[in-house]
Parts: sequence; structure tokens; C-alpha cells
Amino acid sequence: MSVLLHSYRLALAGAMLATPLAGLAVTLAPSQSLSEDQSFQVAVADVDGDNDLDLVFGQYDDYVEVWLNDGTGQFSNAGIDLGNQYTSSLYVVDANNDNHPDLFVAGGSGLQEASAQLLLNNGSGNFSENANVSVSGEYPADWTIADVDADGELDMVALNRSTGSTKYSVLWIWYGSDDYAALPSKRVLSDLDCTRVEAADLAGDSGDELVVGCRPYNADGTDYAGGIQVWEHDGMGLTELTAVLKTDWDIGDVDFTDIDGNGHLDIIGTHFNSSTPVSVTGKDHSVWTNDNGTFTEADLDFEGISLDIADVDGDSRDDLLIADGSNVRLYLGESGTSFAYQAGAANVCSAYVQHVATGDLNDDGKTDLAVAGNSITDPADFVLIQDGTNTECPTTGGSGSSGGDSNNDDDSDDGDSEDSGGGGTLGFGFLLVLGLLSVVRIKRD
Repeated sequence: MSVLLHSYRLALAGAMLATPLAGLAVTLAPSQSLSEDQSFQVAVADVDGDNDLDLVFGQYDDYVEVWLNDGTGQFSNAGIDLGNQYTSSLYVVDANNDNHPDLFVAGGSGLQEASAQLLLNNGSGNFSENANVSVSGEYPADWTIADVDADGELDMVALNRSTGSTKYSVLWIWYGSDDYAALPSKRVLSDLDCTRVEAADLAGDSGDELVVGCRPYNADGTDYAGGIQVWEHDGMGLTELTAVLKTDWDIGDVDFTDIDGNGHLDIIGTHFNSSTPVSVTGKDHSVWTNDNGTFTEADLDFEGISLDIADVDGDSRDDLLIADGSNVRLYLGESGTSFAYQAGAANVCSAYVQHVATGDLNDDGKTDLAVAGNSITDPADFVLIQDGTNTECPTTGGSGSSGGDSNNDDDSDDGDSEDSGGGGTLGFGFLLVLGLLSVVRIKRD
């Protein structure tokens, strides 16, 4: 949900085999390629109210796209464009408590055209703008949803960042009463270049704290100022900084789960895989355990652009799926604060993996994966099915061509036009990819 210029990389794109590795606890095989557009975020939600999970992609060079699920894990483009072109941020939540997933969308091709919108869903996948929640000016970096003031109403929080030589960030809060009609409150974070905001009740006081990820140096690069910052509402406004969690890395993403089993949500962060630590504090970890609002650095470090947390293997422990730019890494939660890395578990076909989202996409009771990539010329967005049998990457718009059962419907999918919808083939070559960092989240209860 934020935009930050990411370093370019050379990526080798080719006819990549995706054969599940023997002995792995979980395998995720590609079943369908959805788009050749450059995508930087993906969300999973039942957009059209038919009780299966659909996909929402935020495009870099296009608008937000909606792909509808036919109930078996096969998706078709709904043919609607939402939000601004050059989507930078996407957040899915039921903003008006009508049991339909709504969208926060931010983006724009430059500072003058940058804006953010709240789009309300009528339950059938048709969206209309709520004009009370919008922001422009500084570049929209991230959104989150929280009950900041502990009144039982969801509040909308936007994080904006300057694009000029003087670095600062701004937190905007629209409070949930009266359809967000009141003017938002504003908190300026001087000398901080912040790219992430997320929220959770970390102190056990019913109100949500805001967790802000900032770059680990001041605007002049001479003094440490960033890392993870935890803010809470004191009843009058967002004025009290409860913690600054130091790290020498640029923060990639932030999420929460209770990894130590003490009943309090811990902070799970990732750092950019292209960033270099500034070596000011000597702290290179990205996870902090939480004891009722007191945070302790854990001996864990996760490298990646974006993070999704789900119980992938069905053992009642949360697992981590991290998009690192070239692949998706799966870490299975174990006892205590331990995670077991499952190398090769997610067989990703995209040349540049930007973001992942999880859900049971084919209604078989298992967690599947949607992948957003930003390859310029080859298929970028994929659906990966847990325990799927495809052995080759599908072509654009199609199922895999291996003759496997890509959607677990007990029918062989042969990859012809009837199953795949056609499409081109993956080609060989080097791609120079210039990416923008973004993330999408779905509000957890």
C-alpha cells in the first residue's frame, strides 16, 4: 500500500518449470495466469457476493482490475476499471458495515495527480465513491483501518509522504461516525520518510495502536530517526508515541500475529531485499514480541517486499508468505517463536514477484495463493493452488498445459482454448525491471 522507488534488477524470464518438490509439507502449484499487466498488489475478497473469493489487482500502468471466481478457482476479468491509473495502494475492508468488501485506492502518475479514494461496494461488485474520504497533495503512501479512538467505529487512516528534498510524513484520520463526514485530523511526522502504516490493539486496551514503518535515517542522512514507531490515541488525538523500535533496515512491510503464545499480538516486519543497513544502531532484526505494550527485539529477520500471514498447512499456527522480488518464500510456524523455511514450496512463475495474498480459492478447504508481479512482457499475475498438479507455468489467461487438474475439480485441464482461454508463451530473455514497492492488506478481526 505504499509507493517507494525500488532498485532495478535484471530478471531472467523463461519457460520456467514449476514441479512440486518431494518431501515438502506444503506445495503451491500455478493453475492460471491472469494478466500481463504490471501489478503491485493483490487482494482476496468476495466482491460480487456469490460466496467464493475473487481477486482485486492494483496495476502500475493501469487501473484496479477485478477478477471474478467461477467457484472452482478459475477467474475471469470483470472488465471494470476502478480508482486512479498507476495504482500505488489498495486496501480491502467493509468500511460501512454492510457486509460487502469496499476498497481504498490510492495512486496517480505524479504528485499533482496523486489522490486516494474510498470506493463502496453495493454487494454485486459495483463501486461508488464516498467523497468524504479523500486526500491529495503529498504522495499517498499507505492506508489502514483501525478503531483508533476506541469508540467501536472503524476509522480510516492515510499515511502520506513528501516527494521533495525536505522529508516529512503525514497521518490523516477520518473518524468513523457520521459516514466519515467530519474533517480528518492531521499529524505531521517531521524529518521522517515513512512508507507503512498498520494497526492493531497491541496494548490490550480496546483501542488500536498505529504502527508506522519509516526509513532508518533523517532527511540529511546523518542521524537515526526511523524504524518502527508505535502511536496510540490519548482520547484527544494521536499525540503519544509509545515506542520506537530501532532497525538499520528500510521497512518493507508490517503485520501482526502472536508468535510467542502470550495472548498479545507481536510485530512481524520485513526489510527491503535491495536496501543496505545504515549501521547506526547495529540492530538488524525485524520482529518484536509484545508483552502488553512492551516490545522486545526477537532474534528473527525476514527479508522481503511484502508479507501475508495465514495458517497455510492447517496446524493452527500462523505461517508467513513473503514476496522478495523474485520469489515467494514460505515460513511455517513452529513451537515458540520458530519458523521453518520451506524452500521451493511456492512455485512462482512471475519474473518479478511484488505481492501475495492468501485464501481458499477453489473451495477445497486449503489455503491457496494469488501472486501479483510486475514483469513487463511476460505473464505477471498467477493463481497458485495448494497440492495442485501442474508442472509448467500457464500462459496468459490460461490453465497449465501439463494435463494436470489445475483447479482440483477431478477433470484434466489440457490447456487448450476451452480450458485456458488462449494466450502467448513465456519467452527467454533478460528484463530490466523498474519496480515500485506496494502492499495490500485485508483488515483482520
